[in-house]
Amino acid sequence: MDRITGRPDHITDALNTHGYAIGETPFGYGMDGNHGREQVYANLVMYGGLAKPSKASLETELVVLQAKWDEDNAPYKKARRYAYPSIGDQLDMQYHDGMNSTTTWADSIAAVKAKYPKPG
Repeated sequence: MDRITGRPDHITDALNTHGYAIGETPFGYGMDGNHGREQVYANLVMYGGLAKPSKASLETELVVLQAKWDEDNAPYKKARRYAYPSIGDQLDMQYHDGMNSTTTWADSIAAVKAKYPKPG
């Protein structure tokens, strides 16, 4: 992952999505793990009898991860995330709206969506 943004940027990020157990690292780059070996597909070694995924499948998975990251971190989504009232406040608004036949909750959500619209 990119050290500044956290965006996936390497085949290792794709390998890390394969559901290995916590603390389990069934792959490395070179016979001695990661020591001094360039982290490229040609140096990828799978341990414990695991099959080595194809380079194309890892590159495809990386593109999918990047697209998901880009969608999840779109500027309007980040802005909305911090502008919405807390979940507790939203639940309280919904309760009072139900008791008083008001639209406070819907109005507050609509205001955030209007302030930070979805592009396109």
